[in-house]
Amino acid sequence: IVPDTWNDLMTYCDDRWISDHNYRRLFDANSTVQGTASPQTVTNYAIVGGTVAAGGSSGSLDPIYQVAMDGTPPSSNPAGNTCLEFSGGGGGLSEFCFDLSFTGGDQPEPLSEEPFSLKVPLPAGATRIALVFGDTELDAIEASPAPPTLSIDSPGSGGTWNGGPVSWSGSDGDGGDLVYTVLYSADNGESWTPIEVDTAASEFAVDTSELPHGDAMYRVIASDGLNTTQETTGPVLFSEPSDSGDADCSGSFN
Repeated sequence: IVPDTWNDLMTYCDDRWISDHNYRRLFDANSTVQGTASPQTVTNYAIVGGTVAAGGSSGSLDPIYQVAMDGTPPSSNPAGNTCLEFSGGGGGLSEFCFDLSFTGGDQPEPLSEEPFSLKVPLPAGATRIALVFGDTELDAIEASPAPPTLSIDSPGSGGTWNGGPVSWSGSDGDGGDLVYTVLYSADNGESWTPIEVDTAASEFAVDTSELPHGDAMYRVIASDGLNTTQETTGPVLFSEPSDSGDADCSGSFN
């Protein structure tokens, strides 16, 4: 048993390293030959959020974003008390069900309403999504004839960028309101991190000192409710940030 007073650490300021025993355990655990990964299938998903009042007396859906992603789709819970029903072309397509408990917190307390946010497979041809609690439809979003148009004004691809706003221009052919989500990628588009969600503005100020140095990409997604359009810009190179931390092992943090 390792006592609490025995610290095991790594540091470049002294000749200290993790203990032989723990290093070997970590090494062995991470050097196991892995099997061949199964091929992933690109699936069209809907990012669906909203709220439901306790007991299902009311509910609402937020604007939906459509995205294509790799991975295994999540499974519906047939016993769930809440469902998303997808329909289009004059008939039903599918449903995705989940369970809301209307409790929250470390000491579960009753909630008057519960929010949810889900990534669910989007059936081809879906033009309507309904939020249903039990047998009652609480809200629905229908696709309008025209999808949004979108273009990113700044930053452009290539060169060095010292920060400022990511700005874009969007419009809806049906005259509706648009909401936008801004995402950031530091690995050439392999993964994306949301940095602003559901904004009606047409720009978002970025402090590049808070982000990793190197090439970056930005993506903006516009939603008119169910139809979505996305645009991507980059890579752009951030200017070198100033050093921080105890770089000279003096004990001072710079």
